[in-house]
Amino acid sequence: MATRPKQPEPKVAPPAKNPPRKSSVADKRPQEGPSPQEEHEIALANGLAPTDVPGVYLSRSNVRVNYQGVWVDFINLKTADRVYRGAVIDGDVDSPAKFLKSVALDPTQPLLLRIDAAKAAAPYFDRKTPIAVDGGADAAGVAQPLNMSVLAAMPTAELKAALALLTKLGVPV
Repeated sequence: MATRPKQPEPKVAPPAKNPPRKSSVADKRPQEGPSPQEEHEIALANGLAPTDVPGVYLSRSNVRVNYQGVWVDFINLKTADRVYRGAVIDGDVDSPAKFLKSVALDPTQPLLLRIDAAKAAAPYFDRKTPIAVDGGADAAGVAQPLNMSVLAAMPTAELKAALALLTKLGVPV
């Protein structure tokens, strides 16, 4: 029986002590923002006045802002928002219904947000009650409850006709 000659084993380089790193998401993150000194220089270049609070400046209109000019004064933001919302609906925003209406009518908001606000505000402004519980309105426009004694006094044939009519109109009974 013939034996195969032994082949020499291939030489393999020993593993590197510090293999090269593959790039990761962490490597692609933006670096941190400017240092506090750089922020201060940017703020002064933008015409902002320093305050006694670090990182907070005063704009030309005496509003507290950061070094980029973004408002940091929530009281002024709230007041400005209230004034703007009031201007959108021509009145004060003093209820959830009026707030939703102001969002729905605000052209600066995204369309989907405005549609959602309109859907949520609709029950406050559009009175639609099922026919089964709405007895109509009096002369002043105030809704009256349905008089059940009138229904009880109706003959069976008329009740069946009314039921058929409601079913035909698509009213769930």
